[in-house]
Amino acid sequence: EIICITILDKTHVGMGGASSVAGGLLHPFSPRGKLVHLGLEGLQSTLHLLSIASSYESTCILKPSLYRLALTDNHVSQLQQTAELYPEHCTWLGKETLTR
Repeated sequence: EIICITILDKTHVGMGGASSVAGGLLHPFSPRGKLVHLGLEGLQSTLHLLSIASSYESTCILKPSLYRLALTDNHVSQLQQTAELYPEHCTWLGKETLTR
């Protein structure tokens, strides 16, 4: 059985609303590295749903990790602080690690 979900949003894609909700289900932190309201609960629910889905179709998970890129020096500082505050949920990977 195929299930389709349509999300309607009054704002443009990426401007908040449904885009923010969908992002929060996969990533419990804001772009600035702050823990979003119910972010960890959303992530746990998503992991549970992915576990169920992968028991039916093993190729539904393409990559087991999520990455958030730091685009400015300020963003680097914010995300490094997030990695220090929440080491059980995120790890700082510097550009030297990612360019190997």
